[in-house]
Amino acid sequence: MSVEAAVELATWGVAVFPLPPGGRVPERGWQRQASADPEHVRAAWPSEAANVGVACRASGVHGLVVLDIDGDAGEQQLRGLCRAAGEPWPATALIRTPHGWHLYLWAPPGVVIPSTSGPRSPLGPAIDVRGPGQRSGGYVVGPGSTVAGETYVVQLARPIVPLPRWLVQHLTGTRPAGPPVDPVTTLANAAARAGLDNTTVTRFGSEVRVLLAGEDASILARVLGLDPEGLLPMAVRAVGFHASGSVTPAGTSLYLGDDDARRLANCLPAREPA
Repeated sequence: MSVEAAVELATWGVAVFPLPPGGRVPERGWQRQASADPEHVRAAWPSEAANVGVACRASGVHGLVVLDIDGDAGEQQLRGLCRAAGEPWPATALIRTPHGWHLYLWAPPGVVIPSTSGPRSPLGPAIDVRGPGQRSGGYVVGPGSTVAGETYVVQLARPIVPLPRWLVQHLTGTRPAGPPVDPVTTLANAAARAGLDNTTVTRFGSEVRVLLAGEDASILARVLGLDPEGLLPMAVRAVGFHASGSVTPAGTSLYLGDDDARRLANCLPAREPA
């Protein structure tokens, strides 16, 4: 029921407005219709056939930023950005769309977050951004909607959290200049998120040492598409990494340069957000 979905979004503090039945393009003046008052939304909703629009900017309402993640490519882009920043996947409301996901995040007060798409998106071509902008702001199709027979549904009904500072920096072009994130930290965080619980990452002279104990060497081998019975440095070189190492009773040790450590971090899949 679209009205119930719209009212639920309003209880989250999100401004909603009706879209034409089965459509995604709003009528003129949709900005004035957008409301986050649940009672007003219920009373003014035109029909159950109407789709739900979500406004990123509305009078008296927090600005909303929506990351429109396009399928596996967009998910991998965002996970790569999270790993590079040493930060987790944002634990916020998640909407399943016909072709991916929408992540809802509150915009920081006084910061202009514009809407961008495709190659113009600072997060990568498979992550469109809809933000409050400077004037009317952007919008997205919300849960409770059906377009071309495909539905938008709430995947995770979590409280919406503020846009993380590191994403604000990406979206506003204010990411501070300076040295890249320490590759030891980047790889250690990526290994932890990938479930390599018996792996330690340390600095060893000018290289990064990765000690894979227990079953972690086999797990990493499978991730890289190698023989799961063992992870040999020569095999790692064969898939694009330059490494040396050895197998000892303590586990399999790999020694990589900083750039290869970062590449390896970007290859590690993270567990699904809990």
